[in-house]
Amino acid sequence: MKFIFTIILILLISTTNVLAQLSSPIRFSVQNSLRDIKESFLLGLPNNDLMMFWIDLSGIKISRSTNEGLTWSSENSIISNQSITEINSVVMATGRILLMFKTSIYSYIYSDDNGFTWASGGILPLRDNWAQHSRCYYASLSVLESGLVSCTYSYSSTGSSNPTPLGIYSVFTSDGIIWSPFSIIDENGFYGNMVSVNNFQDMVVYHDTLNGIADLYYRISTDNGNTWSAKQSLYSSNTSDFKPRIIKNNADKLLLYFQRFDPTVFPQYFQSEIYFLTSTNSG
Repeated sequence: MKFIFTIILILLISTTNVLAQLSSPIRFSVQNSLRDIKESFLLGLPNNDLMMFWIDLSGIKISRSTNEGLTWSSENSIISNQSITEINSVVMATGRILLMFKTSIYSYIYSDDNGFTWASGGILPLRDNWAQHSRCYYASLSVLESGLVSCTYSYSSTGSSNPTPLGIYSVFTSDGIIWSPFSIIDENGFYGNMVSVNNFQDMVVYHDTLNGIADLYYRISTDNGNTWSAKQSLYSSNTSDFKPRIIKNNADKLLLYFQRFDPTVFPQYFQSEIYFLTSTNSG
């Protein structure tokens, strides 16, 4: 996760005039290099600040930049919990920041003042009860052009994070407080992620494993996620492609990132790589 975070940081700051010359990863200096960093997440705030979230062995830390990533504030702890394993954050159309995190279940906090103070949102209501909440995995937040925020996740009826099948589900919110009942997108799939491709269509991307190889698929909704098109192949290669994440930039270009284990000269070893694809015609 440290390597993935570094790549994302370079992609972001390389768009500024001052740091355009950077072409190789640099370590985020605020994080303690002597600690294990489980996961990092970079978010642009409504006031144009940048906020870095990360998980270390003590909980969730944040750091803020007010000058496009040139300098960063000292770390600040916002949640103390050694069991946190995942984080994800979005800025809603209202300016409210949602920060989702996972212990044994998914919970969230929110901020209405650009991350200076935080309020508890409680348990993210992905299912009907605590036992079912603990069977949810691989959740991601997305802001849609309708103004809704989606939480797309996988659910296991057996309680295992890697059974077959593992279905893709979603819940929606317009205010970050009240969430819709969950709805199914696909009975099979992992690592779902949603994006608005235009004003009329939302897309969910995910990977599914058929014949022992993970390939990328997508579905389209034209009614704010109430119904979805049939599963369609998005990308397939001669090796497994998995953990897709999709975003749309200011030029309406879709950028799809995914992970792959490429073979090496040693048959028993593989190299973990990040690939990306782009689309300029709504996918």
